[in-house]
Amino acid sequence: MPQGAACQFFNPASALMPRQAPIKTITFTGASGLGQVNVAVPLFTVSGDVLITRIMAKCTTGLAGATATISVGTAGTVAGLIAVTTATGLTTTNKWWTDATPAPMKSLAALNKDAVLSDNIIINPLVAGVTGGVLVFYCEYIPLSAGASLS
Repeated sequence: MPQGAACQFFNPASALMPRQAPIKTITFTGASGLGQVNVAVPLFTVSGDVLITRIMAKCTTGLAGATATISVGTAGTVAGLIAVTTATGLTTTNKWWTDATPAPMKSLAALNKDAVLSDNIIINPLVAGVTGGVLVFYCEYIPLSAGASLS
C-alpha cells in the first residue's frame, strides 16, 4: 500500500448479515394451493435477489396422504431447497424437515442451503395430494440486490 493511502478494515456491521423471514405456518387440507397434487402451495414471496442460507420446517401435526410426496423449491427448481420426501414421513416424532429424511433432530450442516434465487418459494405436492397436517417453516436469507426481501 502506498504511503499515506487510507487503509480500510473489514467492518462487520456493514457485512451481509442473514435475516430471518417471517415464520410461515401451512395447514394442508388437500384443497388447491393447500396440498392438492401438482398445485403449488405458496410459501415465501421473494422480491429482488436473495441468498437462502437456511430453510427448515417443523411438523406440528403429522401429514396425511397415502402416497403423497412433497418438496420445497421454486417453479423452475421443484426440489431446489428441500428434497422430495414422502409426506407421511413427516410426523410429530420425525418433526424436522430439511432434506429427504425427516428426523427428531437435525444438525446445523443439514440446514445450510446457500441457494441464490429471485423466484417465489413454493411447496410442491407431487404424486398424490397432502390431505392433512401442519408444517411451520423457518427461513434465513441475505438480501443481495437493493431492496430485496423475503416475506
